[in-house]
Amino acid sequence: MTQDIKELVLNEYKNGNIVVAGIEGLQTMPIKDFIKQDAEFMLYDLNRSEAVVLTFIDDPKWVNDYAVGKVIRELKQQLSAERERYDQLKAKYDALVMDNATLEYNAAEAEKHLPDVIKQFVDQERERAAKLVGALKSTILIFNKLGYPKTAEFVKQTIAEYDTQTKS
Repeated sequence: MTQDIKELVLNEYKNGNIVVAGIEGLQTMPIKDFIKQDAEFMLYDLNRSEAVVLTFIDDPKWVNDYAVGKVIRELKQQLSAERERYDQLKAKYDALVMDNATLEYNAAEAEKHLPDVIKQFVDQERERAAKLVGALKSTILIFNKLGYPKTAEFVKQTIAEYDTQTKS
């Protein structure tokens, strides 16, 4: 009988399962599913909860069984903390991806409108320049009336150079 149990346990382990002895006898289950349980249920299924282990205090093996229970609890706690950390990092990553997608969309939208924006800017600057040239032309009359013909001539030449540059 002991040899049969040994073969069952070892063969099931090779298949990714574990065998536990419970009230209903031997039970087989996938180890990956087993470890998804809370620590309390794992220790119960393994008969390694602190309450059960302390009932066998006359057997020196209780010390290691007790330690196994504490180790399982700690590992489950650390795993839970890492999962939480992963979820937080994933949420931040997802937010960054969304922000990046929004930025890319906004950049694409801006690029669509860029020629219009540039044209509008150039038109505004031309309008400002035309007003400035108009103001400079009126100063030619003022400089001539005040007796500064050289300054009036300089302003005329500056306007002429500007007109030449803007036409090319």
